[in-house]
Amino acid sequence: MARHDLRWLSRATAMLMTATPSSKFPRLLRLLLRSQLPFSNMILVTYPPHSKPISLYSWLPNTRLNSHYEEHYLTHTYQLDPFYQISSAPYRPGSYQLRDLAPDRFFHSEYYQKYYRGSSMVDEIGLVTQLDTGDHIHLSIGRNQSLGRFSRVEVNFLKDIELVLCSLIKGYGETQVKNRPKIKPEKHQPLEDRLQKHIEDMPNVCALTRRESEVAALVLKGHSSLSAGLVLNIALDTVKVHRKHLYRKLQVGSQAELFARLSHLLVRLP
Repeated sequence: MARHDLRWLSRATAMLMTATPSSKFPRLLRLLLRSQLPFSNMILVTYPPHSKPISLYSWLPNTRLNSHYEEHYLTHTYQLDPFYQISSAPYRPGSYQLRDLAPDRFFHSEYYQKYYRGSSMVDEIGLVTQLDTGDHIHLSIGRNQSLGRFSRVEVNFLKDIELVLCSLIKGYGETQVKNRPKIKPEKHQPLEDRLQKHIEDMPNVCALTRRESEVAALVLKGHSSLSAGLVLNIALDTVKVHRKHLYRKLQVGSQAELFARLSHLLVRLP
C-alpha cells in the first residue's frame, strides 16, 4: 500500500473507531471509502441465524435498485444473492467480488439480468464477517455502467485493508445487535422449502419431490446442472432427470421460464 494510503487508513480507522457506537458510522464509512475509490451504491446488512436480513444502512440513489432492496431483497430474493449464500457455509472473512462467489450460470440467470443489469449495476464488492452473536454482517459497494467495473488496483486496495474494514464493521454490527429491540425475528424459510410448499398449493400442478425442489432452488440461484450435482453430491445424469421432471411438472422449458413461473413468489420486478 502506498504511503499516502497508510496515512489515510490510520486517520480513517481512528475516525471510524470513534464513530462505532453512533448511527453516523455507516455514512462516515461511505464518505471515507468513496474518497479512495468511487462507487454508485452501498448497503450494510446483517444476516441473523435462521431469520431474514436486517438492514443497518442503505445508500441507493438508483430508484429501481432501492425499490428492489426495500420491497424484495430484504424479504425474499436475498436467498438468490451469492453474498447471502456464503454466510451459510464456512468462509474466510474478507472482501470478495461478486464473480468470486457467483455460481457458474449466475450471470445468465434471470435474477442477475433483472436485478443487476436491469438496474444498470455492473460490478459489486462485498465484505463479509461474522459477529459474536452468530449473525453475519455484509458491507456491499456496487458500481453502475457510468463507473464501470472495479480495477485490479482498486480490488487489491480493498484486499489490503479488508481485515481492518471487517473489524470495524463487526464492531459496529455488535453495537447494533446489542441495542436491537428484543422482538421475535421473522423466521427464515429456505428457498427449497418455500418452493415445495408453494407448488403444492398451486392448482393442477403435481407436487415436487424434495430433490426436485432443491434442484429448482439451485437453478434459480444460477447453478448449472453440473454445479447443482456438485452441491447436492449427486451425479450429473441424476440432476438432469430431476430437472426434466421439474420442468415437466411446471410446464416450463428453461431457467428463464422457471423464474417467470415462480416470479410472484420470488420477486415482483416491474
